[in-house]
Amino acid sequence: MDLLNEHWIKTEGSSYYVSTYKNETKSFNKEIAEIKKELVTASLLFAYVSEKLELPDTNPSLSINNEDEGEAEENPDSKFISNFSFREIYETIANSQFTFSTDIIRDFHLNLTALDDKHFVILNGISGTGKTQLCRLYANAVYGLDYEAENPYLKIIPVRPDWMDATALFGYYSSFEKKYIITEFLQVLISAQKERDKPHFIVLDEMNLARVEYYLSDYLSAVESRKEILLHNREDVTDIPQKISIPPNVYVLGTINVDETTHSLSDKVLDRAFVMTLSDVDFDHYWSTLDQSVKAMMSSEYEILCDIHNYLKSYDLHFGYRTMNEMIQKLVRNKELDEEFSLGSMPALDRVISEKMMPKLRGDERIADLLSTLKAKFHGHFGDESQSYGHILRMEKELERYGATQFWR
Repeated sequence: MDLLNEHWIKTEGSSYYVSTYKNETKSFNKEIAEIKKELVTASLLFAYVSEKLELPDTNPSLSINNEDEGEAEENPDSKFISNFSFREIYETIANSQFTFSTDIIRDFHLNLTALDDKHFVILNGISGTGKTQLCRLYANAVYGLDYEAENPYLKIIPVRPDWMDATALFGYYSSFEKKYIITEFLQVLISAQKERDKPHFIVLDEMNLARVEYYLSDYLSAVESRKEILLHNREDVTDIPQKISIPPNVYVLGTINVDETTHSLSDKVLDRAFVMTLSDVDFDHYWSTLDQSVKAMMSSEYEILCDIHNYLKSYDLHFGYRTMNEMIQKLVRNKELDEEFSLGSMPALDRVISEKMMPKLRGDERIADLLSTLKAKFHGHFGDESQSYGHILRMEKELERYGATQFWR
């Protein structure tokens, strides 16, 4: 397993991973030639470990060019070469399985690279529009990697609601454990200090689950003032520096959702970041990426879902790619069941709309016309005994009585 890791083959326990086959596209997430190469490499390593084969020099040119073989040690990170060429980054993202317009990719690139010493971008938008995926795609594209590849210079950190101060990012000295508690964020900063020529990307996922100005204040001040941040003042801590600065090769990306579980961003944060909104979705492109058999099976349901989505969009209650994909996948799985167990097409669609679309439906008297339109559509498609139609009737009554309504009772 150690040898496999050294040759950039991913392992987990006693298993190793080469590629993933996607049923939707009927293809692997890597080129076939690359998969074959990794399988051959793994086979040779197994033969070597079983003492049936002598492992050849993986970089003979180093032995030829260096008289001292001890100097021929290969840097494992030398394969990661960064490149901020927009054309190459754009082509990598455009050729992925995700859907992002040229405007979004260009704006994201400019926001992240326009300033020489500060790189801070916040992505806002409805859930499921690919905010985190865009961050990962871009960071990997800078290193010429596809979406699924492991990037040692990218760290995605989920923000916790209990982050109350800077220790959530920069760690702290534990008197109980007699050591400095290091965080993923601090690890990236230390690595970036050592490898100044490599851009390091940090994604703070759902960053406004906690108050951003509380835990990010030290970072924001350090970036603005170019002063060092005090980590500790203990002489017995030697593995962590007492102070640290934010090097210019650190790129911080934040994703936020706006709902009742999140906090608004203060002007202190907004003034120091570029804020982008990803709420537009292109379902036509999404539909074009699906397998032809899925399209033939789901065309009627897809048209109904798109029609409903368009009405929801005018009220900012629409849904993203994740929701559409999960609804389509469930509908496909239902049709694959034996006939005696599967639901009919319309009952299944009614069920999935009730489960995935309607839970986010809420508002005041401004959505009265929306509810009326949805009631007519649900009655026409699913009948007056359907779940969706029943939910709309109840919500209309609540709106009339209380002046506001929501799916949840």
